[in-house]
Amino acid sequence: MIFDLLEHPQKLLVTILICNTTVNTSATLAASNIFTKYIPQADYILVVIVMTLLILIIGEVTPKTLAIKVAPKIALIVAPILYFLTIILTPFIFIFRNISKFLVFIFSHIQYRNVTESNEYKSEEMIEIIKQSHKEGILNKEESILLGNVISFPNSEVWRIMRPRNEIFSFSTTTKMSELRQKIKEKKYSRTPVWEDEEENIIGILNVRELVKSDCNKEDILENYKSILAKPFFIPETMKVDNLLKTLQSSKQHLAIVIDEYGSVSGLVTMEDVIESIIGEVVDKEEIVPLFYKYNPSMIEVESKLELAEFNEIFKVNLKSDSAATIGGYLLEKVKRIPKGGELFKFDNLQFKVIGAEPNKIEKILITKVRKLKKKNELFDLNATIAEG
Repeated sequence: MIFDLLEHPQKLLVTILICNTTVNTSATLAASNIFTKYIPQADYILVVIVMTLLILIIGEVTPKTLAIKVAPKIALIVAPILYFLTIILTPFIFIFRNISKFLVFIFSHIQYRNVTESNEYKSEEMIEIIKQSHKEGILNKEESILLGNVISFPNSEVWRIMRPRNEIFSFSTTTKMSELRQKIKEKKYSRTPVWEDEEENIIGILNVRELVKSDCNKEDILENYKSILAKPFFIPETMKVDNLLKTLQSSKQHLAIVIDEYGSVSGLVTMEDVIESIIGEVVDKEEIVPLFYKYNPSMIEVESKLELAEFNEIFKVNLKSDSAATIGGYLLEKVKRIPKGGELFKFDNLQFKVIGAEPNKIEKILITKVRKLKKKNELFDLNATIAEG
């Protein structure tokens, strides 16, 4: 009988609460009548104080203390009574349980909505706390980055973690199988997109395992092996990263093609990219390639893909952009074209020199702080000072 009661803990709890409330209320009413009859001058406050003490001592503390000390014996005595009461009170238990479930649903829904609305604001507060903790030495750099990533993870969008279109490693359907095998061996990717006619038209994803299984001729082209390609999985660049993680897991996908609002390919994202957005990239120290080299407080060489926010922190400046996330994107936004190697630009009290570029992208930039002298419109270039020194 005891085990029968324990198998339905919610039903047992409601039964105990009904009985407990009924007894306490009845005792209070009875005491009130007794005081009114025999002590007419007694105040209701006195009744409340006396009954509260009696209920706490006789009805709550004492029986529960005894039950803890001799639990098995008490359980054997009260189990039949409680079991009988659960049967008698079944209609009331059903009503109270359903009312309780309804109220829990309403309040949890309201709470979730409020949390959702204020989530971004709270995230910003937490990130500020983490930054302050790092400055005060409470958290080291790795700890602060990890905590910041975890907090901002739900609000991050896919475009922030994807590999941009110009960095996608892909194959045309006209690629020879011998060339394809060689490049895959060099790059060591397990999956890669395949396009037809133009890079914009991705028709499938090549899984290296499927390629190994297939008995292909080295002189054949990929066009003849479309059957081994997996269907490409497309996602919008505005999708939240936490939703992407759930989507990849539920659909059992490892790679997704990111498209913009016009349906054009803007990048690629993998499960590894999602994980690295939280814990950071896991690489050997020997393989780390720094994204910047700071010559002095006024001169820095950077990779174009360095995050604009990180650049501001490193170089102690405050560059802002409505659309660019990287320093390379910021420069493109300013000059409104792809600059050539060796070109110089000056704005925001900074000199930008493109020291590495390809026809379709910027690779490296040398950035120097410049300051105005007292003479009208004369600029003092720190490059010249460094060269003279």
